[in-house]
Amino acid sequence: MSELLQRVLPGWLAAPAQHRELYAQALCVIVLAPLAGFLVNAVAWRSISRRASGFVACLAAGFSFLWSLLSYLALTGAGGASPTPLHPVYADWINVGGFSCAFGLYLDPLSATMVLFVTGVGTLIHIYSIGYIERDAGYARYFAYLNLFLSAMLVLVLADNLVLMFVGWEGVGLCSYLLIGFWYEDAAKAAAGMKAFVFNRIGDLGFLIGIFVLFAAFGTVNFVGYTPKNVGQLSPAELKAHHAVFAPSQRGDKLWTQRVLDPGLLELPRALDAQSRMFQGVNRLGAVPLGTSPGDLVDMTHTVGARIFPGWTFGAAITLACILLFVGACGKSAQLPLYAWLPDAMAGPTPVSALIHAATMVTAGVYMVARLNPLFSLSPTAMMVVAIVGAATALFAALIGLTQTDIKKVLAYSTISQLGYMFLAAGVGAYSLAIFHVVTHAFFKALLFLGAGCVIHALAGEQELAKMGGLRKKMPVTFWTMLIGALALSGIPFTSGWYSKDAILAAVLAESRFGNPALCYTLYGLGVAAAFCTAFYIFRVISLTFFGKPRAAEEVQAHVHEATPVMTIPLLILAAGALLAGALWQGPLPSFLGQEGIERRFEHVHWLNLGFTTAAALGGLGLALLLYVRQARVPHPEASRRFLVKLSWNKFYIDDFYTKVVGYLFALGADVLHLVVDILLIDTLLVRGTAWIAEIGGRALRLLHTGFVNGYALGILGGAVVLLYWLLR
Repeated sequence: MSELLQRVLPGWLAAPAQHRELYAQALCVIVLAPLAGFLVNAVAWRSISRRASGFVACLAAGFSFLWSLLSYLALTGAGGASPTPLHPVYADWINVGGFSCAFGLYLDPLSATMVLFVTGVGTLIHIYSIGYIERDAGYARYFAYLNLFLSAMLVLVLADNLVLMFVGWEGVGLCSYLLIGFWYEDAAKAAAGMKAFVFNRIGDLGFLIGIFVLFAAFGTVNFVGYTPKNVGQLSPAELKAHHAVFAPSQRGDKLWTQRVLDPGLLELPRALDAQSRMFQGVNRLGAVPLGTSPGDLVDMTHTVGARIFPGWTFGAAITLACILLFVGACGKSAQLPLYAWLPDAMAGPTPVSALIHAATMVTAGVYMVARLNPLFSLSPTAMMVVAIVGAATALFAALIGLTQTDIKKVLAYSTISQLGYMFLAAGVGAYSLAIFHVVTHAFFKALLFLGAGCVIHALAGEQELAKMGGLRKKMPVTFWTMLIGALALSGIPFTSGWYSKDAILAAVLAESRFGNPALCYTLYGLGVAAAFCTAFYIFRVISLTFFGKPRAAEEVQAHVHEATPVMTIPLLILAAGALLAGALWQGPLPSFLGQEGIERRFEHVHWLNLGFTTAAALGGLGLALLLYVRQARVPHPEASRRFLVKLSWNKFYIDDFYTKVVGYLFALGADVLHLVVDILLIDTLLVRGTAWIAEIGGRALRLLHTGFVNGYALGILGGAVVLLYWLLR
């Protein structure tokens, strides 16, 4: 087969592994393809036809996926073991004083995994959108935003430095604002877009300060170092100019060194960690850390960290930077306390919700933590914060999802909860499991959102579960595919969600042997409780949507039908992924992501964990079917008098707190600033004050200009007398 392909196709297409340099230099095509689709739809939005607009957008996304796949093949080569990253640097970007960063892209196993599912799932959502948005007046504008969203996410994933990552980070924030508020004529939908924008700006401030701290401590924002091929030919002065270091690592019982030029953020932590283990000391910012000999030193004297954080150690600076970066992740990935924007983001079109939740924006925070895992691993405090916030968010959001009646809101809180599992995995050092759950979650969550979109589309825009029911026979494809997605989300054995979620909880339980047992058991208990709630609320959705008697209005029921193939074919592909993606963990994914054998860390608790998680999933599923299928209950939590139900229905009153307390304080602060700065300082003192000074000065000077010559002569005489006295005294 391979010989036939090589005869029919060009060499670079038939055998990507043999053309690594070509694919390295053309890595930007992955980003530029959806950007080109955006430009076409944005420039020609008035004249382009609906069919052409959708075709261009889908072609751009599909081509990006195809090129991602070819680049992946070029990366892995024939065997795929320990692949050498593709790292093209296209141009110097910023070079000011001691700060420099280039415009470069970086494809390694982590970013390749992300790029493949972002472009793959993103393409399916683009195709689905053709049917969902076909009658909307803003058709071309919608696809322009969708392509731009995909391009920004790919910049974030492929960036080789934190500054370029921040560009993509802000890009997905902008696109989410544009797409959540896509129907901006509706004030509530426009407000939802603004809410997402504001919450993300709060997190982004922490992310930006974290970048500043890392630069102050390490003197670089690049992920990997610059190592020219002629390293042996450089003079000592040239080596010093590139901040040459020897990066220690372990080979058995001996320490060996390897020269690196301009070491990156992912390389320096390993050197510092090895040295601190050897000498059991602390390395202060601005000092030269100890090495194996006077020549084997990590030169940090060129950084400004010692002046900004006098007396701080590298450990303290890394902890501060990681926590600040995690604040940014909490905003982007909707974790406590910056989660409240994501449920309101359901105001946008349903395919947008699928793209945000499954393939782009909310996964950015998890990816950032996984990308910087060498830094986070040096700070047990930061990792503990990540794990605690993740576990708390997983249960908190799941409890809210139990009582919500808007089908998209339930799925939104489900996403917040599942993201909590991902951060929980990262917090216990299981970064590959976090990314594995990102991948499996992309399939079943995109499937559930797009299935919900088919239901909403069939019911003329209705999203309330209390007004659905009885759709199983009228929409069989949607029912069966959503059922598969629900099974995967619940973690029912042998679905993709079971493989990833079960492994995460096993890793948390196994961590009790190495860390704080009480904390690990608590985190594990929160995770298992969230698993029970997850199974309950998603099968509550399935039961109320597809079982029981139809509760929609009669005129709506008369027009209920299965979605068109352009919408159902993506559902079938995603359903296959939701069922089979777990096989990735049985295959090359752990070693590909650099954590080969991680399952051995928790194999001793496998059966114990399997019992707990399976019981939780089946218990939640069974209770939901009992209440909403067998007993055919229709929930009305807004009228409930039960305290816990009211607490969940009102989202623990956190939204009310943000609106009525935090919003009021911000409004009060804005009023005070308006009064003090705008009215008193600017308007009164600067604007009107300047006019008053000129007017008073003019009136005073006018007294001297009387028009009488005798008065002028007397003034001249008086001045002459004063001058003469001053000269003769």
